[in-house]
Amino acid sequence: MLIAPPQLVDRLANIRQEMESGISIFPQLVASQFLKAPNLSHQLKHQNAQLASRFQNLRQALAPFESTGRLTYHRPANGNNLWVTLLMPNTLLPSDYTTFFDQ
Repeated sequence: MLIAPPQLVDRLANIRQEMESGISIFPQLVASQFLKAPNLSHQLKHQNAQLASRFQNLRQALAPFESTGRLTYHRPANGNNLWVTLLMPNTLLPSDYTTFFDQ
């Protein structure tokens, strides 16, 4: 669920639609070859180690913002995502959200 100004929701919906309509067979072929690899178990362990390292780096980067009460975050079970809640003193305006697209 996304709670945001309609302008942002519309823009994200358009981006998602563009991504879904452009799905080609190539990624499926790559995934098929990857899943057939004899060293898949080793590759998965390596990938998980990289993800764990990157997660720790992200936690370190967010720590100053969390300690000053500017955000909170949690990691959902069984996922590589991080749910961040910005604790803003003021309500964000639609123009504030467009800043994220300009980066």
